[in-house]
Amino acid sequence: MKQLKLPKRIDYQHLIHSAGSIDGELAIEVLDRLKGLLQKSEGTVKLTLEYYKDNQGLIIIKGTIKTLLVLQCQRCLADFDYALTTHFLLSPVSTDEQAKALPSNIEPVLLENDSINLYSLLEDDILLNIPLITRHELADENCKMLKQQKNQKKDFKIDNPFSKLAVLKKKH
Repeated sequence: MKQLKLPKRIDYQHLIHSAGSIDGELAIEVLDRLKGLLQKSEGTVKLTLEYYKDNQGLIIIKGTIKTLLVLQCQRCLADFDYALTTHFLLSPVSTDEQAKALPSNIEPVLLENDSINLYSLLEDDILLNIPLITRHELADENCKMLKQQKNQKKDFKIDNPFSKLAVLKKKH
């Protein structure tokens, strides 16, 4: 596999007539919808893509996306790095009927003018795999709010509400 800048579109005819792979990178700043969710739009998205015909004659696109995103923690509002790795299994379709006929483990990807928009495909998959509420992991020591909550728990003691009953019981 050769490392290269990813093409914006993949020609469907090329997929039909040959099996192959693409290994490349794309600058995050090119993905406009994704940029709006990020604190910094620096870095790259790495893609490994394999395409082939399976035993049923379906064209299969199997891929892995890896990237490091800078998101904002919703607990402490600080920036944090979120490592994203996602895998997908797709098959190009041109109609809804073709999409419904696919096996359940294969997602359809809609052809546009006999080609696949690779940038949109990447961006959609990344957006679907970003957590709904972005935040540091619970074990992450960099989250200011988690540190503050741990300190408050140490200082905060809950009195047993039945301890006063125990005192009354001793008197009688």
